Amino acid sequence: MFRFIYNILRRRRPKSKNKDQVANVIKSMAHAKKLHRELIVLAHPDKNASKRELAEELSELINQNRYNYSELLKLKKRVKNELKAD
Repeated sequence: MFRFIYNILRRRRPKSKNKDQVANVIKSMAHAKKLHRELIVLAHPDKNASKRELAEELSELINQNRYNYSELLKLKKRVKNELKAD
């Protein structure tokens, strides 16, 4: 998938600044993918039986923002504060 996006952005004949932007987008998506996996494991409803409804809500939000690294960082704080406060 990253290669596909890279090829689309590259077709525009990027200048040196745009090459850096393309690299940053791809790097951000790679970090988002790792963070998404981590958060899904932490917020899975089966692992949080006592707070199942909250875990389901957070899982939905995580899935909706799976490519948005900045939102995932905000959700990480929320998961750690609300689910791990047993």
